[in-house]
Amino acid sequence: MDAAISRRTLLAVAGSGALAGLSGCLAEGNPAETETTLSLTDTATGETRTPVKNEEVSLGRLEYYYFEFSLDGPTEVSYQVDVVRGDPIHSYLVTPEEYEILAEEESGFEAIEGSIVEETYSGTATVSLDSGDYRLIIVNTNADVLPENA
Repeated sequence: MDAAISRRTLLAVAGSGALAGLSGCLAEGNPAETETTLSLTDTATGETRTPVKNEEVSLGRLEYYYFEFSLDGPTEVSYQVDVVRGDPIHSYLVTPEEYEILAEEESGFEAIEGSIVEETYSGTATVSLDSGDYRLIIVNTNADVLPENA
């Protein structure tokens, strides 16, 4: 389902009980092609879900997008983002509260420790998180949107 949300576009994708969203900040420039995989492993059962698998996204020179997901309990979250074509990217995980700061200010927000990967063509990170809502942010390096704790 496509719907306009302020100056962003949202595409909701449900998978294995997790919700994944895709958002891009509107801007002009040369696109970068990325491929993203997000895996969630329940630390109690060892069961792994992959709500985002090899998801391809095109983003412009000053664009970013996010994948939104929810956790029911302690979970090991792993992601990999590969640039197929174009400029390098930054990637990191944030809470919805920190995302609101990012969306409004594009500065002054913090990412989850251990999840930050800067200026790369192939980035991976794994962190342990408690239950809650989170967003995996992928941003073209030209946009220069980095958390305060990067």
